[in-house]
Amino acid sequence: MTTYKISKQAMTAFLSSSCLRQLRINLVPEPIRKQQAGPDAMPEKHPRPGLADRAAAGDEWANTCVEDLIQQLPAGSVVEHHTVSAAGKTTYQNISVTQAGLAATAPSQVLVEHEYSVGQTFQEHFPVRSQAGHAVEFTELRPDLIFVMAPGTEGDEVLPDGSMRPILGNDHRRQLRIVDIKLNEDPGSGYLMEAVFYAVTLAGWLKDESLEHEFLVRADPGIWPGSHAGSTLHQAALGVLGQDVVYIVNR
Repeated sequence: MTTYKISKQAMTAFLSSSCLRQLRINLVPEPIRKQQAGPDAMPEKHPRPGLADRAAAGDEWANTCVEDLIQQLPAGSVVEHHTVSAAGKTTYQNISVTQAGLAATAPSQVLVEHEYSVGQTFQEHFPVRSQAGHAVEFTELRPDLIFVMAPGTEGDEVLPDGSMRPILGNDHRRQLRIVDIKLNEDPGSGYLMEAVFYAVTLAGWLKDESLEHEFLVRADPGIWPGSHAGSTLHQAALGVLGQDVVYIVNR
């Protein structure tokens, strides 16, 4: 049986374009694509020139943003795990989101590279059906940053079915806000859709883990773009949660 993996890249590309053909191409594993022949064969995917260099530059920019947070926020505010290579390059490692780990978080903390799965709740609202001889699975999701915010902060929450509702002033739940770091100074709709996808799936994960009574996901995920105008971050006293630094998806 062939297993097709739905990655965040494939899903956000589909959400941006609604192109079923593109989705089908993105889902077919490369080894299977190369084995196909005839009129129904999938076209080969050729990496765009300079893509590896751009990805490396994106990683370097993301590291810079995280280092800014570590330097400016109080000790212990940034929850991360990193390694340093012999050449001095810092790599932030994936951290699995767990019930115990999330329960131990406090408002004003920032979770870096925390990973969670697309669970049953999301798939009930957005079903992806397997066919004979084929299975479909989602890959793990890992937003760059998850900000933990205090209960009662005004705004809307996103629900597992993708809808929204206002956050009441007496809501005692801690709030989670997705912020993804991108190299582009002017992120396009695909990046914004990716942040929305993270938010909806995280809301579903909370329900899967019976944490929906302790946490909510804010309906204003954002993008930290490829420039914060020099010292803007310092001048705004780490105003990364404000609209001057982060693109608000529903703005």
